[in-house]
Amino acid sequence: MTNPGHSDLYVATYDEPSAALRDARLLEAVEEDEDLQVFGVVVMSRHDDGKVDVLVATEGAGEDVTDWCGGSSGIVVGLFAPELLLATPAGTAAGPALSSLIRAHEEGRFGFDLDEAFPPESAVVVLVVAPNQVHRVDGVLLHAGKVTTRRIEDEDFDLVRAALAAPDQSVET
Repeated sequence: MTNPGHSDLYVATYDEPSAALRDARLLEAVEEDEDLQVFGVVVMSRHDDGKVDVLVATEGAGEDVTDWCGGSSGIVVGLFAPELLLATPAGTAAGPALSSLIRAHEEGRFGFDLDEAFPPESAVVVLVVAPNQVHRVDGVLLHAGKVTTRRIEDEDFDLVRAALAAPDQSVET
């Protein structure tokens, strides 16, 4: 996806994982049939104890991935809540790059409060969409109980990409 200065991070919160999965399948169909520019989609559920399961991770246009912490799916999660990356192979090392991401998130540069956007016993569909296309996603993810969007500047997008590419290296925030 061409990124003309910024993108939008879109978070749809659901009471049930099945509703999130159903809407994500609809989004995939719309993305394939229309000119909807999506950079990665991640569907996750969160248990009462805080444990998070990644149910679906795509690189856009419905291309499923198994190693979701890399590529566009990892960037989507990093932009949403970088602390979730701590449970991944990249996060296990918890190098300077990931620490920089978490610090930038805590400073409010990007991301969401995890408990507010993704409370225990819920599910989310998280994606990055091209500017001016949020309204098109709204028309597809109809079963969400709550939708939140946030503008993502290119430099923050690139920061997350760099951190995932080299978690043991320092990145400039």
